[in-house]
Amino acid sequence: MKNYSIKKKILLATIISIFISTSAVGALILKSYNDEASTYSREQITISRKNFEHLVSSDVSMMSATMNALMDNPQIAQIFIQRDRDMLYKTISPLFNQLKERYRITHWYFHNAEPDKTAFLRVHQPDNFGDVINRVTYRKAIEQQGFSSGLELGKTAFALRVVAPYRYQGQLIGYMELGEEVDHFLGILKNQTGYDYGMIIKKEYLDEKEWAKNRKNHGLDNNWNNSSSSVLVDKTRDSEDIFAYAEAIDNLPDDGLVLDQISREGSVFAKAIFPIFDAGNQKVGGVVVLRDITSAYQAMQKKLALQITIVLLINIAVTLVLTRLTYQPIVRLSRLAKEIAAGNLDVLQNETQNKDDEIGDLQSAINTNINDIKAIIRQIRKQSDDVVIISQHLAKAFTEISDASEEVSHSIQELADGASKQAQDVFEARNLASEMIEISQVVDSERERLVNIVRETSSLTDNGNILIQNAVNRMNQIAETNQHNVEQIKALENSSREISTIVDMITTIAGQTNMLALNAAIEAARAGEMGRGFGVVASEVSKLADESNQAAQQIADRIKTVQSAVKHIANNINEGTRQIVDGVEIANAAGNGYTKISQSITAFLGEIGKLNASTEKLIVKAQSVMQVIDQVASVTEESSQVVLNISASTEEQAATMHDISSTSQRMAQLSTDLTDIIKKFTI
Repeated sequence: MKNYSIKKKILLATIISIFISTSAVGALILKSYNDEASTYSREQITISRKNFEHLVSSDVSMMSATMNALMDNPQIAQIFIQRDRDMLYKTISPLFNQLKERYRITHWYFHNAEPDKTAFLRVHQPDNFGDVINRVTYRKAIEQQGFSSGLELGKTAFALRVVAPYRYQGQLIGYMELGEEVDHFLGILKNQTGYDYGMIIKKEYLDEKEWAKNRKNHGLDNNWNNSSSSVLVDKTRDSEDIFAYAEAIDNLPDDGLVLDQISREGSVFAKAIFPIFDAGNQKVGGVVVLRDITSAYQAMQKKLALQITIVLLINIAVTLVLTRLTYQPIVRLSRLAKEIAAGNLDVLQNETQNKDDEIGDLQSAINTNINDIKAIIRQIRKQSDDVVIISQHLAKAFTEISDASEEVSHSIQELADGASKQAQDVFEARNLASEMIEISQVVDSERERLVNIVRETSSLTDNGNILIQNAVNRMNQIAETNQHNVEQIKALENSSREISTIVDMITTIAGQTNMLALNAAIEAARAGEMGRGFGVVASEVSKLADESNQAAQQIADRIKTVQSAVKHIANNINEGTRQIVDGVEIANAAGNGYTKISQSITAFLGEIGKLNASTEKLIVKAQSVMQVIDQVASVTEESSQVVLNISASTEEQAATMHDISSTSQRMAQLSTDLTDIIKKFTI
């Protein structure tokens, strides 16, 4: 570069500065954006995986509670013990439809006990039975002799299953299994987080022909060949290729993986995936998570363009200023020096002093020296000595200024470090506030679900109370009829027909009461500790229904022999009347229990209302904190940028002071040399 002109050197330095500064700014912005995107993607994996696991755990608890209630029903157990498949299906088919509609339970199995290990009845497929069951959940239930649950694949879809030993009066009579398909999980996850989800499964766990048939039945294209090792089974977004994952599921980390960002239809998405484990803890698939980051990506692009534009403008402005303040005066001085070297001292008449910086001082010194050179040559020795002394003082002063500038620069650097730490603290506070809002929203969602369950329980309680009151009224009528039969024993044949009709009514009511008690037991099991008393009441109602049914059967049998045992009939009628009175007392006690349960539910709904108000206030306050934190973050970022600019200016000033000090020292040396040279002149 020694052969380049000053102008070319300034332009080259400016171009290099522009390239380095714009590249550095762009790299910093891209790194900040990528780091932030990676952090949020990792958070979306964590949130989505926890919500998925919570859905599995919640539904397992629901099916376990439901199964407990079903296995406590003596009627179902007795029919299963008799191995009467048709009667069992006829009895529980209406109940299965209720479970399917209310709780999404799509599978209900009765399995034979070991060593048989075959399916006795599929309530959802009554014609398919007798096959050997080899599922992991079933094997674990046999090994542990307790509840076993987990996700397991069928031929075309996932199902969440719960299996447990089925015991009656302490004896193992088989195994019961409940299951549900998990196709609703992704929709629930999207409602909770706002993200889109896609579920992929390894092909080795699916049947290709069954898959193609199932897709065709649902009016969907066969996507089996879209990927080599896995297939997309469910999604919350119409586009399918956006959820593609070409890598092997087995290589997927247990805590998930952040994937590259993708663009579709003008939108940008952060993409991540976490694995799905079946009941045998094998990776059988994964859930792809998509978060729309279009706004953040566009903001990054705008910020990048703005920062680059600002850097370019600053560099251009610096170039123009340097050219005007440095290059042009140097050109004028160069021209002046050439004229003086040629012996043209008259050129000074057109030069004017118009600068207050070093170049201006130099120009002024040259003008003064040239104008007075003939008059002051005899005084140069004295002036040179004075210049040496002044230069020494000047160098000392500039050294002190340079030291002070270094101290200022050090202080500003500490201030910049403090601003950076403050910005980091503000960012962490913002993350904490964001997590508090998400937790509050989850609590609010769970509260709404709990309120719905409690309201359904309250409705069932009211209906149960009404049915019990109806049963009491019916039993009172039966008691009056029996008393009339005793008084009208001579007309026993006609009365026996009326009693037969009444017995049919009792049987119907007992069956309805038994079904109601079963539903109430299920609701009590789902309610947990709060529904324990409710479950006891339901059990007593069930026993009452069974006793009523047995009494009705006894009456029907005795009617057949009424002509030959009139006296025995009268005694049996009296005994039936006493049993009915006892049944009325039990039913009244059950009604009182229902009333207390209803009152407890009303109080519980009141407390839930208070919780709702508190949760809403918490969300509002957390959002206010988020706004304040965003404002503080903005101010902190601006302050940090200003401190950095000041630090850079201070460092430049210190460098300039150091150069000036060196120049002063050099000037003192030159003055000494000049004195020696002047000694050679003879004036």
